Amino acid sequence: MELRCDIVGIETLPVTLLLGTIIGACALGLGARCLTNLQSLTEKQRATESFDALVERATAVGMGGAGGRQRVELDLPNSKIVCRGRLLQLVLDDEIRRSKIMPLPILVDGNDAWEINTGYYEIELRRDNFGNCLLKLRRL
Repeated sequence: MELRCDIVGIETLPVTLLLGTIIGACALGLGARCLTNLQSLTEKQRATESFDALVERATAVGMGGAGGRQRVELDLPNSKIVCRGRLLQLVLDDEIRRSKIMPLPILVDGNDAWEINTGYYEIELRRDNFGNCLLKLRRL
């Protein structure tokens, strides 16, 4: 069997291969970008869920009696939780994403201004020397 130049499709084969390669490269680039965006959104969602879990657990402990404790696991990729007095803030990529004013101050190592990252933590309700309630956070 011999290839003839007048057969339809022979002269369009290089153009078809070139167009297929270009479309494939574009699809690969878009797919990689979508995957990166999905990963970023997943990290933001995990950080937000961890912040909400900390707020919920701290509020629950604050409603209990002195000595009450709860544990919380925080998954904060590319983010941190910052506290200043009773104000909790989720900082993600140097941008404040969420804020919450807590009913009681939360202390870490006796400080009311602190930053925490990913890890396991325990929240405990305590009374200070003056009889005031406060929450003590410690890393496990």
